[in-house]
Amino acid sequence: MPGNDKVLYYGKMDFDEESYLLFHVTLDPHNPQSFHFEVPLWEFGLPDGASVEVEDLINGGRFTWHGKVHSLRLDPSVRPYAIWRIFPPGAKR
Repeated sequence: MPGNDKVLYYGKMDFDEESYLLFHVTLDPHNPQSFHFEVPLWEFGLPDGASVEVEDLINGGRFTWHGKVHSLRLDPSVRPYAIWRIFPPGAKR
C-alpha cells in the first residue's frame, strides 16, 4: 500500500508548541482511501526508527508512533480527514 494520489498530506512545524502538525485529507468524496505515509521525523532531527508521541486532534487520545512509515484509512462518510500533533521525545506538553 504505497502513497495515494487521492489523499492530500501536508504538515507544519509549530515552534511555539515544539511540535509538528500533520494533516491528511481524502480528495475522494465517495470511496475510502488507504495509504502509507511518512512521519516527518527529520523535522526533529530524529532517525528513521525513532518514536514520537502523537495527539489525535479530531478524536482525542494520545499514543506513540514508532518509526517513520505508517498506514491510515480515511473514509469520507466517517472520517474524511485526520489532524495529528506530533511531539518529539522531551518536548513540553
